Amino acid sequence: LNGNSTIWTRESENGIGNMDVEMIDFRPKDGYLVAATYGNGVYYANTDESVSISEAKTSFIGLKAYPNPVSAGEKITLEMNVIKANPVSLSIYSIDGKLIKTIVQKLQDTGNQQFQFSTDDLKSGSYFIKVNSGAYSQTLKFLKL
Repeated sequence: LNGNSTIWTRESENGIGNMDVEMIDFRPKDGYLVAATYGNGVYYANTDESVSISEAKTSFIGLKAYPNPVSAGEKITLEMNVIKANPVSLSIYSIDGKLIKTIVQKLQDTGNQQFQFSTDDLKSGSYFIKVNSGAYSQTLKFLKL
């Protein structure tokens, strides 16, 4: 990497989101650096310089919620890979942003984690699941039939 003069090359025509860098990886043996963005593709650069990332900014990756849509009587399963032990809070919000309930609020160990929760007390409609962990949060939309 060479500060502002680093040349980034687009590796993928189909971006995976919208602007923020979601994942970055570096291969020291050949100086290959890859950054995956939200909505602007995947970029790579080669560098002879040593690169170190002292602390990951994200606390979890691979967040998935299923089934979606969810039918009456079904539970939603939320899966994520916790890469840094942090307090995790998992909350449900209405489509207009009002907090409906908090499902999980605890220190979560690293590794693959799975949470299930009932939607029986929710009316039909669209909702958001918001997960906060450390300085990172992610929101997923789901539909209750």
